[in-house]
Amino acid sequence: MALFREYDIRGIVGEELTDEVAEQIGRAFATIGREQGMNTVSVGRDGRFSSPVLRDRLIRGLTTGGLGVLDIGVCPTPVLYFSLFRLPVDGGVMKMNSPSGLRLRTNAAPWTSILRMMSSPLSSASSTRRREVP
Repeated sequence: MALFREYDIRGIVGEELTDEVAEQIGRAFATIGREQGMNTVSVGRDGRFSSPVLRDRLIRGLTTGGLGVLDIGVCPTPVLYFSLFRLPVDGGVMKMNSPSGLRLRTNAAPWTSILRMMSSPLSSASSTRRREVP
């Protein structure tokens, strides 16, 4: 199974997606995010048993890479989206499971995934800032 997909990152926990991989993804996201002007991200997760350890390693990677983290805890994906507009964050990462295994998805506007962020850097850092909800 390919870990990196078009819109998200999926893998079976403990096989393709290990604790170390989660930390490396956090560091990669932080490195590119900082280059684009990000300072703080929100991190949400589902309630599965694997979530706390993967969240901890993801956060370690994010903070090692220089980003501040606001852990919004166990929540559905719409709450992460809400955090992007109502909390003082520049982006977010959601840890959730899918039928095929783990899915990590970033929701940093205007990116739909960490893959797009890595392959299509923004033209200006200001476009990563929060947008007001009408």
